[in-house]
Amino acid sequence: MDTQEDDFSEARTPSILRVSGGMGILAGAIMMLTGIQTLSGFVLSRRAFVGSIVLLVVGAGLAYAATTLMRARASGAILQVTFAGIALLVSALWLLLSVAGGLVSLFGLTSPLLSAAALGLAIASLGPCDKVNTARRRLAEKGLELGV
Repeated sequence: MDTQEDDFSEARTPSILRVSGGMGILAGAIMMLTGIQTLSGFVLSRRAFVGSIVLLVVGAGLAYAATTLMRARASGAILQVTFAGIALLVSALWLLLSVAGGLVSLFGLTSPLLSAAALGLAIASLGPCDKVNTARRRLAEKGLELGV
C-alpha cells in the first residue's frame, strides 16, 4: 500500500511543469501577436508575409506544446523543447530582419527572450515529466487509471 501512495504522490503534476507550460504559452502568444501585428499594420513584401505566417504557426505550435506539458503528458516536454528551440531561432531571425528594416516592436523584442526562457524551462522539466509518466504507467498497470 505504501508504494501505491508513493505512486499517487509522484503522479501529481509538479509545479515546474506548470511554470514551464505557462512560459511556453506566454512565449507562443507573444510570438503569434508579433505575426498578427506585422500582418495587420503594414504593407508587406512576400518574404515578410511568409515570415509573419511562420511566426503564427510556430507560436501556435509552442502554445499547444505548452498546454500538453502543463498536463504532464509524455510528449509534452519533448514537444516544447522542439517548438521553443524553433521559436527561438525564428523569433531571433525575425528580430534581426525587422530591426535591420527599421521596424522595432515590443512583441518582436520580447519574443526571443521568452522563447529562450521557455526552452530552458522545458529542458529542466524533462526529468520531472518522465517521473510523473512512469508513476502514472505503474498505476495504470495496477488498474488505477487516473484519466489524465
